[in-house]
Amino acid sequence: MKIDIARYEGGALILSTRDPAARRFVYQFKPGDYEIKKTRKRRSLDANALCWTLCDQIARVVGITKEDVYRQAIKDVGEHVSLVIAPDAVESFLRAWGSKGIGWVAEIADDAPQGKLVHAYYGSSVYDTSAMSRLIDWLMQMAKELDLDVISKRERSLLLSDWEEQYASTNQSAGNQ
Repeated sequence: MKIDIARYEGGALILSTRDPAARRFVYQFKPGDYEIKKTRKRRSLDANALCWTLCDQIARVVGITKEDVYRQAIKDVGEHVSLVIAPDAVESFLRAWGSKGIGWVAEIADDAPQGKLVHAYYGSSVYDTSAMSRLIDWLMQMAKELDLDVISKRERSLLLSDWEEQYASTNQSAGNQ
């Protein structure tokens, strides 16, 4: 029930509302059964928003950017492809790969006989549920190690379930183009 006006008068709290359920509330009222609290908007985080929230919280404690936290997580748990690239094409490849998004990280891993060995990591925008789960688990573990609040396993499962539905519908519509 939404309260329109509240005032304190003669030792009594007086509440006013236009809600028709107010009459039923008064008749069914039992002292001690109710508590008045300020209404808060419920936070609704999808898996991607959770990822960025965790990155931001970790970044604030560690003293780096949330993007750097995200990139490190991608490199630690993400999937990558190893490519040997001709020395004169390495810089343009690194720029092109990185232009796909924040999580699209490419780095020179080693010298190879025909050029440079490059590890190219895929950004989370193409992750399936399993890969997104690994990314969020890594971030949650990092947050726990830093004594930051994290969500419960149940909340995590619900978010990943939503992610899976969204991922499936996105890939299905992309396949129809």
